[in-house]
Amino acid sequence: MESSRALRDACSSSPALTAKVLLNSDVDLAREIGADGVHLTAAQLEGSRPDLPWCGASCHSPAELRRAEALGADLAVLGPVRATPSHPDAVPLGWDRFREGAAGASIPVYALGGVLPREPGTGPKLRRATASPWCGAPGTPSRALSLGLVLSSSSGTW
Repeated sequence: MESSRALRDACSSSPALTAKVLLNSDVDLAREIGADGVHLTAAQLEGSRPDLPWCGASCHSPAELRRAEALGADLAVLGPVRATPSHPDAVPLGWDRFREGAAGASIPVYALGGVLPREPGTGPKLRRATASPWCGAPGTPSRALSLGLVLSSSSGTW
């Protein structure tokens, strides 16, 4: 419960911030701490959209991305694009499959997994999600890991 209080404080600490706080997978805790929304796992895409202002989705295939769209998610991360130490057994999509999967999506799709903040050869309109250094640090509750995502696009909007 102590970590819930710390997360709630982080959610309300700076009204000047334009960041949105999406809690990883725990809809009830997101409501309890006043988070802006929740970031659903791929398995949660089979349910209904949570009644929170923002809903993100973790997708690993174009089919999961379509489920996120059908659910009414506001954004999705698709990956891993490349090999990443955080998911050593995952098969990377690669940039071509990522682009094919994200093409024509009705929601913003962010590349995740082994992605560098400035990935060479990916083009100026690519949206990226990168994990911040504290993500997964000792003492960080796993449900807070989505707070460590930094979403960026060349337009500066999402």
